[in-house]
Amino acid sequence: MSSCTAINQLLNDRYKIIKPLGKGGMGHTFVAEDTQRPNHPECVVKQLKPASTDPNFLVTARRLFNNEAMILEKLGRADDRIPQLLAYFEKEEEFYLVQDFVDGHPLTTEMPLGERWSEAQVIQLLKDVLSILEVVHQHSVIHRDIKPENLIRRKDGKIALIDFGAVKTIRLHQAAASGLISVSIGIGTPGYMPTEQAKGKPRPNSDLYALGMIAIQALTGMLPTQLRESDDGEVIWREQAEVSEALTVFLTRMVRYHFKERYETASEALLALNQLSAAAQSASPSSHSSASSSPGYTPTELNGSDEKASNPRTKHEAKAEVWVGGNGSDASSSQVQTPTEPVSPKAKLTPSNASSKKNVLIGAGVAVAIAGLIAGVSFMSIKNQQEQSLQQIQALHESDRFDECIDKAKTFPGFQSELSTKAQAIAGDCQVAKTQQLALEEIQKLRADNKHEEVISKAKAFSGPQSKFSKQAQNLADESQLALAQQLAKKGSYEKAIAVLTQIASDAPSAVVGEAQKLKVEWSERIYTLAEEKYQAARNDEEFKNALKIAKAIPQGSSAYEKAKVAMQRWNQAEQQNRSDASIAENALKAKDWETARAAANRLVSSPAKYWQQRATTIIQEVDKATLPILKREGVLDNNSPRREQDGTSYQDYTFEGSANQVITIMMESSDFDTRLFLVGSNDQVIAKSDDAFRNNYDAAIRSFTLPAAGTYRIRANAYSQQGRGRFLLTVLNSK
Repeated sequence: MSSCTAINQLLNDRYKIIKPLGKGGMGHTFVAEDTQRPNHPECVVKQLKPASTDPNFLVTARRLFNNEAMILEKLGRADDRIPQLLAYFEKEEEFYLVQDFVDGHPLTTEMPLGERWSEAQVIQLLKDVLSILEVVHQHSVIHRDIKPENLIRRKDGKIALIDFGAVKTIRLHQAAASGLISVSIGIGTPGYMPTEQAKGKPRPNSDLYALGMIAIQALTGMLPTQLRESDDGEVIWREQAEVSEALTVFLTRMVRYHFKERYETASEALLALNQLSAAAQSASPSSHSSASSSPGYTPTELNGSDEKASNPRTKHEAKAEVWVGGNGSDASSSQVQTPTEPVSPKAKLTPSNASSKKNVLIGAGVAVAIAGLIAGVSFMSIKNQQEQSLQQIQALHESDRFDECIDKAKTFPGFQSELSTKAQAIAGDCQVAKTQQLALEEIQKLRADNKHEEVISKAKAFSGPQSKFSKQAQNLADESQLALAQQLAKKGSYEKAIAVLTQIASDAPSAVVGEAQKLKVEWSERIYTLAEEKYQAARNDEEFKNALKIAKAIPQGSSAYEKAKVAMQRWNQAEQQNRSDASIAENALKAKDWETARAAANRLVSSPAKYWQQRATTIIQEVDKATLPILKREGVLDNNSPRREQDGTSYQDYTFEGSANQVITIMMESSDFDTRLFLVGSNDQVIAKSDDAFRNNYDAAIRSFTLPAAGTYRIRANAYSQQGRGRFLLTVLNSK
């Protein structure tokens, strides 16, 4: 079992693994329970675990996986003897298929070695499987692995065909991608696989070869690999079975070495088998018809009964009569065989038996002539019927009467021909169209119920060729995309809403396309506004990045996109400057460099982001608190000043209380005259004076001076010269 898939594990939140069913080189099969259906019915889960993690390989594998899933879904709907695809999904680069569980047993249990089936049983098996392959081939699918293990006898007695090789297709590409094998290597099972399939070039009649080998296995009780082959590759099996000449001819053509010599399609083989059965019935005693009325077949009934019991004539007589009443083909014909026991050319004829032989030959000649005339008339009649029937089938198809079309094709008159092949092809188209029509009706109901996500999902899974039904389904999906986007926009999820709009097809109805384009413009503007708001309110780096992410969601081509592009460039530049100013202010606060801190904070105030505005306000408040003045006075120096220095200059004295080791800064600011400052201690001694280098010639300062002791200090605000007169501002600040 896979290391990542275990018993009781729940896959896709739904399928509970019960037990392993099979294991291959690159995949596994499990029996599981569907926990979301009533009574938890069993199903089959097929897992493919790719060996390569190369992104290009995974893209290819994913595409092939999806294509195979679509084919399986079509086939399951077309015939109840093919398991229905329930789901397919991908998890951690592993692919899963979920199908109906077929309750029954494989045909291998009915075919033990050494035991033979009756001819009637074999014919019934051939009819059952050919009718399934007819459906499969009409959908342009080749099974490629027809064998007893893949034929399941259900509880109701019907044969079901399983394992359509979806995983095998991906495995082939997977192995080729990893360099393990060449893509020309065929897929199939030895003994049941013809040569062209082994070379990697299977055809529909490759499946017919495999079915023919199963029939021969049932008749002989021997495996295909136990049978001998002739020098030209033909299977030698006739001597190992008790079988009529007619069925021998049929099976011989089924398993011919070269595919061109086999029946081309399942429909052709099934028609030939039905004609064979009808010919055998008409040749039986109960039909009251002569053996020569069924050219190409022996009069032996195809029911597995004893030949002598069903026909009182000897085996030799029966074969001779077929030869005489045949269609004139030589011994190489695949439909008419030369008698295996011809009359010896050395045998002597008595007069009586010579006459008898002559009469027989004359009678046979007349019979051949009459049969030929009847056959010609019958052929023309059947051809006319076929032409009329084909026209009717075509008309039914064109008028969307698909069930009638299919039923009419089933009763197509006469033998296999080009016309009947066309009829079956049209019937196949009708079956596909019917499936699409039913799928469309389901989508229409979901759309009416406003189940938009389900509509979109169903439309994506819409299988088959492009048609009016698939186009209508896509149009409904586009309408649901628009409605879903509108729902998201109402909730304020404009980014998701626009993402949904982008999934609307370019060839959607014009009303849908027009509304989508209008909403894209409208919602793009709203996204821009939202991004701007988020940027302004951003409190940290994560919220800032979120604002940028919202702006980036605006689709290209809209006016909002160009605005957002310019805005994001501006935001990034402003954010870089804001962070720089905030760092400068923080460092200046720590260094008690109040002027630098205040200047950086003043720059932050001009930021468009509210967060940085608030941060600037906080810094300025811290600077103001730290620089609260001890003393702040306005004064005037002139001739009326209360005191004058000895040199004739005027001054004013101011006092303040200081403490020991207190660090202060004294500033005297004036715009009219040059100033100077003196700090006088308690002993009337000048302990500090201005350095005359503060700001300009008019201002003076004593910076970061440490007071020696606690007490009353005096500041003298002095004019620098006798002519100095005017107003001044004196401030004393704590420096720390």
